[in-house]
Amino acid sequence: MWSSGSLLGYDAKEVCAHIRLAHDAGLVQASFMTGPSAVIQRLTNSGYDFLEASKQKTLWEQAKHQLTSHGLPITVATITAALQALIKHELAKLGIA
Repeated sequence: MWSSGSLLGYDAKEVCAHIRLAHDAGLVQASFMTGPSAVIQRLTNSGYDFLEASKQKTLWEQAKHQLTSHGLPITVATITAALQALIKHELAKLGIA
């Protein structure tokens, strides 16, 4: 469990807003209190899958390049779709998909 507070130069209000976005995207389960206060209970399965896919630097860079070269926004939904497509392509090359 993690409670919002200042983090990496961002104040508690900014951190709480980002926690809400991660919660809305289904990446974390969180509780929100009055004022800029949030508690992350856990990373969801979708959140874990997103982190696993995005920590592969080459896949992340390829996905970003594909999106930006086509003028698409880099959002959780678009980057997830791009990462999944790249992973599916790599699995097909291995004869797995």
